[in-house]
Amino acid sequence: MRLVVLPMLGWAGFSGAAVADSATLIKNKYEPFVSTKAGHAEICGIHSLSAVKTPNRHIIYIEISVDKSYVIGKLPFLSIKVTASKLINGKLIQQKIKFASVRVGKYNTKGMRASPSEDGLGYLLVTDMVRSPDLFMNFQHRFPGAWVSISLGRNKGNYTFRLPVLSKGDTSTLKQIAKCNIEAIDARLAAKE
Repeated sequence: MRLVVLPMLGWAGFSGAAVADSATLIKNKYEPFVSTKAGHAEICGIHSLSAVKTPNRHIIYIEISVDKSYVIGKLPFLSIKVTASKLINGKLIQQKIKFASVRVGKYNTKGMRASPSEDGLGYLLVTDMVRSPDLFMNFQHRFPGAWVSISLGRNKGNYTFRLPVLSKGDTSTLKQIAKCNIEAIDARLAAKE
């Protein structure tokens, strides 16, 4: 199935729309992520590892990290990192992502600053709580069930798929992330006193 209209406005060097193939989600796993410094939560996140099958039967593993960072002395920010690896001849080969977007309900990554990740292969989207307060406050806990679009570049594929919503057994993941966010905010407030 071909989906038309994958908006890519604002992507450096490209504007317009692309055609995306609908990829089939084979498996997905959500995990909470917490990073602490001196006993205080600094990064609270939810990570998703998905295996999808493309229409031409390639298997791509897509990892998405949706993290809130609360480093003392810096403005809290939301970052989304997307990486992809193709299974080629039994080996995982990391692919360069040219574009990525994530959308759930009225929330999407269109207004976030975008750049290649540190290694130049992944894709990084960032905003802060002042620039996008609604997105900062709401996107992370609504992430399960999101639509994901990635472009691996010309002749390498553009794919769209939907992440699953959390099952009842996964609700502890969001509870752990909510607890982390509360502890991180409390630590920031305590540091200001």
